[in-house]
Amino acid sequence: MTKMKRFKPTTILEYILLTLLAGLFLFPMVWMVVSAMKPEADVYKNLTSWQAFLPSLNPADWFKPYQEVFERFSIFT
Repeated sequence: MTKMKRFKPTTILEYILLTLLAGLFLFPMVWMVVSAMKPEADVYKNLTSWQAFLPSLNPADWFKPYQEVFERFSIFT
């Protein structure tokens, strides 16, 4: 039988710190993706709720902001 390797307290602390830092650096990217899939009025609507970080439940609404940009600036025509 092999013995399980024990983690040192400093190793566990390092993993916790790295996880927190990864969350800190990934949060702005997640915010950009989620807010890009919302109408402009809903982006800053309710920042105190965790639901502010979720896109709308209707997938058809996710691409409306992109459709508006393409229609306004006629990029592909």
